[in-house]
Amino acid sequence: MPISFQIDAAAKRIYTVATGVITYDDLRTHMNADVPAEVAVFPEIIDCSNATTDLMADQVRRLAAERERIANSRSGAGPVAVVATDDLFFGMLRMFDMLTSRVRPLQVFRNMTDAERWLDSIAAGIDPFAD
Repeated sequence: MPISFQIDAAAKRIYTVATGVITYDDLRTHMNADVPAEVAVFPEIIDCSNATTDLMADQVRRLAAERERIANSRSGAGPVAVVATDDLFFGMLRMFDMLTSRVRPLQVFRNMTDAERWLDSIAAGIDPFAD
């Protein structure tokens, strides 16, 4: 499986790893993973640093619509920090971020340190976008 995740109940965080070429179907399957409602609100960090993608812009728009559908059918969703080093994947994830900005907090980073710091700031109640 190109995308796998592990739930850390003690830390209240979901750790996801993507490897290889990640497709539209891979991302859609991950977004629709069956997790309990109390876990769906956990912050998630998605490590795509060892992944690339074949996503096209129209597929990103369909994923954004799917994310919105999921948000409307479930109550609450935690913030997501994504680490992507591949330029195409980074760009497609930024597009997804912009299209879903009102659905849930999501930020795309180039390294794990910044991603973890962002999630920690949210958990501490600090506005990561404040000056």
